[in-house]
Order: sequence, then C-alpha cells, then structure tokens
Amino acid sequence: MKKLLPVILGLAILFTGYTPGYVNAKQISIVESPSNVIRPMMTYIATASCALYVDSDGNATVDAYVYGYQDTVTKTTITSYLQQYKNGSWVTIKSWSTSADFNYVSLYKTTPLAKGYKYRAKATVKAYSGSSVETREIITSEATY
Repeated sequence: MKKLLPVILGLAILFTGYTPGYVNAKQISIVESPSNVIRPMMTYIATASCALYVDSDGNATVDAYVYGYQDTVTKTTITSYLQQYKNGSWVTIKSWSTSADFNYVSLYKTTPLAKGYKYRAKATVKAYSGSSVETREIITSEATY
C-alpha cells in the first residue's frame, strides 16, 4: 500500500488539472462580463463574450466574440467600445467593428490608456438568420489604470 500511495497521488494531481503557476513580467488586470448571470436562451446567439485586459504599462485590450447556432446563423457582427468614466458618466473613447458571413466572429484590439481613470468595455453582438437579427449587449466590470 505504501508503494501505491505516491502513484495514486500522482494520478490524482494529473486528473485534477494541476499546473504550476508562472509569474509574467507584466501584471495584467482582467475584467470580463459576469458569467454567473442567468440569461434566457437565445434563438440565434449560442454564446458571446467581452473581456477587457489592462496591463501595467497602461495598454488595454478588448477581446470579444460571438458564436451563432451553426445551422441557423448566416452572419455575425460585433461592435465593441472602450469606455472611460469621466465627469460622472461613461464616455466611449474607442470603438471597433467587424463582421463575418459565418456563424462566428471575433474582435481583438489594443490601445493605450490615460492614467487615473476607470475603464470598461462594451460589446454589441448580432447574429443574423437571413433578414432576422438577434442582438445582445455585454458590459465588462470596471478596471482602473
């Protein structure tokens, strides 16, 4: 039994997905749309996400995607907005758009930030089935730089 214990522990670690952590040269703040929010099932949009990454050098990356149901969706679009909290309201400082005549599209954009403000990302995703469209808006949590 004593000889089997290290083998059993090794297998337990292997199957739990343990991996050692590594420290990156830069600290990165990641804010995503809340995943624990209950949402109604959508007709065309299978899944969608928007995340804001802010590194220690003040570079913000907006990462968004939308998947539509494969046999139904003919086109997908994303418009994403980087917003800054200024004078009591959220102001869009950058926006980007992309689309695909397919059931999936993603957007990944990076831009420098001004120090001393709160930021968030917002994405409006759309999935089309012929001339019908379904829209979802996703807003990330706030990040401060």
